[in-house]
This record gives sequence, C-alpha cells and structure tokens, in this order.
Amino acid sequence: MTDSLQKAINDLVPKSLDDIIRANRDQCSLSLFTDVGMATFVPMVVSIQEQKPVRGIVDEWRIICLQVLDKKLFFLTGILRERRTCYMTSDILSVDLENNLVLTKNSLYAIGSKGEGEPDFHGLLHICAVLHAWGMGPSLGAPHIFY
Repeated sequence: MTDSLQKAINDLVPKSLDDIIRANRDQCSLSLFTDVGMATFVPMVVSIQEQKPVRGIVDEWRIICLQVLDKKLFFLTGILRERRTCYMTSDILSVDLENNLVLTKNSLYAIGSKGEGEPDFHGLLHICAVLHAWGMGPSLGAPHIFY
C-alpha cells in the first residue's frame, strides 16, 4: 500500500467521537455522556405508558450525546449481545441504572456490562454508518462508512 493511500485511509477513519463531526462544528458536537448527567432523563415509570418487551441486551454500552445548536439527543451504543455486533439505538427517553434498563423512542433495552471510555474503532465506524443511514451523516460531515 502506498504512503498516500495509507494516509487517505487514516484521515478517513475517525479517531474519536468528536472526530466524527467534520462539518458544521460550530453548530454541533458528538461526545461521550457521563453518569453525572443521568438525572436529566425523565424517570422510567413516567416514560413507559404501556408494558414493553425488552428488545435486547446491550453490552459494552455507552451513552453518547449529539448536540445540534441547543438540542441534545442521547443514544445508547455498544454490542447487541444476541447478534454480537455493534449497535446504536434511537434517541433515549429514560435511563434506569438501578434496573439496568434504557427506554428509547422506539424500544426498551437491558444494559449489561458498561464500556470504558470512548467506543473502539468498530464502534466509531458503526456510529458513522448509522448517522448516514438516518440521513444525518452528510450535514454532520461524518465519514462515509457503509456496511
């Protein structure tokens, strides 16, 4: 592989959550969300209006925050245990760490082992792919990752 090709590949691959956002950086950001802010979510009991089955268990989980102007969206990302693949949910409505549950706009998830620090290489690429699948990738300048 030539040095110029290797450099092009290295430049394409994001090194961190912040590196995924490459356009409109003055208006948006992507970052790891820490446990300190868990109180910002609505309590789970208030959020669930009808019984929902658990869609899956997410291991090596992290919560990431996409901020666009004054709006913040939170997503659960990690490894879906049943498929052993990278996974990212729709935006989070509620988090219940006592019962290891996360309620999103579309589903209820159980959370297993917590990930440390930022997502790994595969997790970062998956986030890029999801942002593009949702139609948000181009406006955020996310690297074009499809699989």
